[in-house]
Amino acid sequence: MFVGTVIVSSFAAVWFAWGLVGAGASWGLAAVGLAVSAVTMLAAFLRRAGEPVRSEAEEKLTGKVIGLASAFEGVMIPVSCATLGVLGRPDLILTAIAVIVGLHFLPMAYFLRKPGYYASATGLMAIGIFGAVAIPDVALRAGVIGVTAAVVLWATCWARVLMTPSPTTARAAHP
Repeated sequence: MFVGTVIVSSFAAVWFAWGLVGAGASWGLAAVGLAVSAVTMLAAFLRRAGEPVRSEAEEKLTGKVIGLASAFEGVMIPVSCATLGVLGRPDLILTAIAVIVGLHFLPMAYFLRKPGYYASATGLMAIGIFGAVAIPDVALRAGVIGVTAAVVLWATCWARVLMTPSPTTARAAHP
């Protein structure tokens, strides 16, 4: 939970900044995302001792699923950026990335039995599609998609943090 929260929350800060700066806001305002991510990471750090211990098989499955989902992202994002560039639609790159990041949560939801990731996937894919279809202004689209994607990612982190028992609760349950 802790490592995943650090990674996902870091990407949330990037989405937040990308959205606000793309919409014309200052980097100073975009830095608010760093503070939100820092608080999120701190909460995960404080809860890390309450994480249940996973078996070696669970660790292996988790690594494999996350690795394959991330490889999918790592291939599809540059392919979509290049394709949209060639098609003369670089304005849709942010929407495509939101959909791809959303898709990457699906195998984790299924194979790792984390049903909350279906909500993360749906939220990211929906905002990407909505942005492409319903927001013609490129700056406004960047702002809406970036900030909303960040909120979805932070919510994903906070759901995991809040579902992890606090260290004192975990110790009391397993003396």
